[in-house]
Amino acid sequence: LLDFEKQTINEETFLKNFKSLAELTMDSVQIGGLINNNENLFEGLVNLKILQLKGIQNINQINENTFKGLDNLENLKLHSNIIQKVEKNAFISLS
Repeated sequence: LLDFEKQTINEETFLKNFKSLAELTMDSVQIGGLINNNENLFEGLVNLKILQLKGIQNINQINENTFKGLDNLENLKLHSNIIQKVEKNAFISLS
C-alpha cells in the first residue's frame, strides 16, 4: 500500500518505480493536472489491483488512456471528484 494523502505531486514519472505496488491511495492529492495532461501517469503499475483517487482537485477529464497499463486493476474508486468530461472509451483499457 502506498498512501499519498494531501500531498502535491508535480513530477509526471513519480510512479514509474513502483512496479510491484498492489494498492495506491491518493486522497486529496494535488495531481489533477497530471491526470488531465499525462496519458501515461499510471503506466508501469502492472500489479496494481486497487486505485483510489478521492477528492482530487482539478480532475477535469478522464480520457481514453488515463488508466492505460493498469492491466490487473480490480477496484477503481473515483468518488468525491468533480469530473467534467469522461471520453467515450475512457475505461476501455481496463477491460
